[in-house]
Amino acid sequence: MNENGTNQENNGFLFQLQMRAQQKAQEYADLIHQRQRLDMQIERTKQYVQELNNFLRREGQQTVPIKSAAHLESTVGKPGNRSKAMPLRRMEWDGMTVNQIITSILNRTPDASYHPSNVVSLIYEIESDADLKMVIKNIRSTMQRGAREGLWERSDRAQYKAKSTERQGILANT
Repeated sequence: MNENGTNQENNGFLFQLQMRAQQKAQEYADLIHQRQRLDMQIERTKQYVQELNNFLRREGQQTVPIKSAAHLESTVGKPGNRSKAMPLRRMEWDGMTVNQIITSILNRTPDASYHPSNVVSLIYEIESDADLKMVIKNIRSTMQRGAREGLWERSDRAQYKAKSTERQGILANT
């Protein structure tokens, strides 16, 4: 009976696995179908907003901004995004690495010092406390590493500023 009982248990387990695989395959197919419907709806809505914006522009009115398609695509594998869980970046930073973005922000006002919490809100569209905590940890370590590598300078505890050139240093010291 032991051998026969074990075979029945294995068969039952394999049957359950097969049923679960079929359920997940159907769920996957349903999600793909929903995604295709949403993609079509997104495109129609985008075209409608663009037509309205064209009309508003002709009338001399302010247009309504819409998110770029880059934000709708998968963020996996894009510079600075480790997973789909990362919040979306602001449109001006698309295609740039986090180091390039931070350097650009710091160079805008070379004399100003930035805390990682200030930089986070300039880079990402934060929608929750969980987003903020995840991203600030990432930016904090990136800014620390960048200061060690000489990309920018530490100006105070947890504050960073653009790397000053020798000429700026000479002028400041005179």
